[in-house]
This record gives sequence, C-alpha cells and structure tokens, in this order.
Amino acid sequence: MTPHWELAIRMLVGAVLGGIIGYERDYHGRPAGLRTHMIVAVASSTFMARRGRAHRDRAGAGEHPHAAEVQSGVRVMKVETVA
Repeated sequence: MTPHWELAIRMLVGAVLGGIIGYERDYHGRPAGLRTHMIVAVASSTFMARRGRAHRDRAGAGEHPHAAEVQSGVRVMKVETVA
C-alpha cells in the first residue's frame, strides 16, 4: 500500500502542475481552465500512484496499461473541449 505522505505529495504535485497549465489557459480565455486541469491532474496522479503500487507488488507487471487509460481519458476531455 502506498504511504499516505507519498500519495499526498503526488496529489500536491499534480495539483500544482495542473494548476499552472489551467491558469495559462484561463489567462488566454480558453475553455477547460484552472479547475478542470487541477481536477484531472489530481485524479490522474492519485490513480497512477495507487495502481502503480498495486502492480509493483505483483511480479513482472508494470504501470503501462494504466498510463494508457489515463492518457485516453485526457484525450477524450481534450476532444470534447475543442469540439
């Protein structure tokens, strides 16, 4: 199980990085701004931290399938924003 402090740090880093991207989008008046990017970044970092740890405990399994799922979800959000 992932220690609580490690999960909190990952969520904080995700929120900060997502906030930077979201602020830039808000500043230029584009859709999907600060809140959206922060929520997606925190959810993605939490998901990857929890799933990555679960699969590292199993022999030979990696994080790649879950990273692809997160990437697909972000891609869908991007397409909906552009359309």
